[in-house]
Amino acid sequence: MSESEEPHRELGEHLEEHLMAEGVYVTDHTVSEGTFHVAYETASPEDGVPRNEMGTILQELLDARERGWPATDVTVWVYDIEEPADEREPKGRWEARAGWFHAFENDNLSETDLSTLVISTVDLEATRD
Repeated sequence: MSESEEPHRELGEHLEEHLMAEGVYVTDHTVSEGTFHVAYETASPEDGVPRNEMGTILQELLDARERGWPATDVTVWVYDIEEPADEREPKGRWEARAGWFHAFENDNLSETDLSTLVISTVDLEATRD
């Protein structure tokens, strides 16, 4: 594992441990081409990407940034926990950009604006043919 991947591995393990109580079960976290990818299973019965889970994960990322995580682009894939792993397709995907984290910490972006940007990236057709 490269030195640049280590903070992401630690963050992924932190997300796995801390999000279970929220019904967010992180199943995978990797870094590819400078983007931190997170996949999780949700127990939420709603269609698509549960907004409350987006907020919970985003807050964890902001907290990690305060602890020194070197912000990168993040892509989060959401899966239904009820579907068998070998047959399931994502319920959706959302993203957060490294620049948004920097703008937020420099007070150039409000919490509401950051949330709005993240919500605008929701893609419910992310992998459907």
